[in-house]
Parts: sequence; structure tokens; C-alpha cells
Amino acid sequence: RLMGAGGGVGLPAVQLAVREGAHVVAAASSAAKLALARAAGAHETLLIDRDSPVIDRRDIDIVYDPVGGALAHPTLKTLRRNGRYLIIGFVGGRPAPLPLNRVLLKEIAVVGVRAGEQGRQDPAAGRAHIAAIDARAAAMKPHIGLTVPLAQAGEAFAAMAAGTLAGKAVITI
Repeated sequence: RLMGAGGGVGLPAVQLAVREGAHVVAAASSAAKLALARAAGAHETLLIDRDSPVIDRRDIDIVYDPVGGALAHPTLKTLRRNGRYLIIGFVGGRPAPLPLNRVLLKEIAVVGVRAGEQGRQDPAAGRAHIAAIDARAAAMKPHIGLTVPLAQAGEAFAAMAAGTLAGKAVITI
């Protein structure tokens, strides 16, 4: 399951996961974002209310979550035993503390994924990962959802925070 599947981080994740052979269930907060996820190859889509989400899915292997906030708990519940919850970011706000009893009982792995951290900690491994990403990225095309001049950069950040930005924002100089 890919949360935020129509956003600037989630949409490329859909493309990459499909390319790697995963069955992708894409979740997003608007029909337009879900259409982008379907166009990127998502097999299933779920429309999610970011403020009070209800997710009627279970037995998900991996959750990729760049949203956080109110989505964290309902999303964690979707994981199967031995599933993995990848925390990518918190564009939807900080979530409440994780219910560690669920993590324990279902033997869920919670993994923080911080962009660039591998390269900072182990430069050689970081270079190898970047090369692997670049090789896959050549076949991918980003979706630009908003282009604004530098003087209006705040609009791009506001659209990300509100969850209304589909794809990437470009700030021109």
C-alpha cells in the first residue's frame, strides 16, 4: 500500500513498485491523485479522508507512508503479520504515538526511511544506491502538478501541507 500515492514522493514510488513487480494498492486524498496513480500503474486505488481515515483493507505486506498524521494508525492496522511500515515523512502532521502492542502482536517492522541518510552514513553504499535508483529512474517520468516563481514558493508548500498538490512542485528562479 502506498499512502500519498498521488504526491511528489508517492507517485514515483508507485511507478517504481510496479516496475519492480509489486501489486500496488494506492491510497490518496482525491480522485485526481488516484487517477495519476492508476496511470502510473497502480493495480487498486483507495480514496482516503486525510482528517478521519477509515481503511477497510487487511493483509498488506508493506506500507509506504510519506503522509503520517491521522493516517498512521489506520494504516498500521492494514499490515499483515510480519508486515513492514516504512515511515517516509509527515506531510500530514505528526501522528499520535504508535500503538506498540499492535507492532508486538503482529511482529511488524517499523522502518524510518530518510532521504540521503544512507549516503551520509556510508558514502560508498549511498553511491551504489543512487546508481541503482538512477538506472530505474531513466524509465520514469515525474508529474509536475504546480509551477510557481520563487516569489510564490509559499504556495507550493501550502499545497503540499493541504494535500492538494498532485505530483511534484517546481519553483522557478
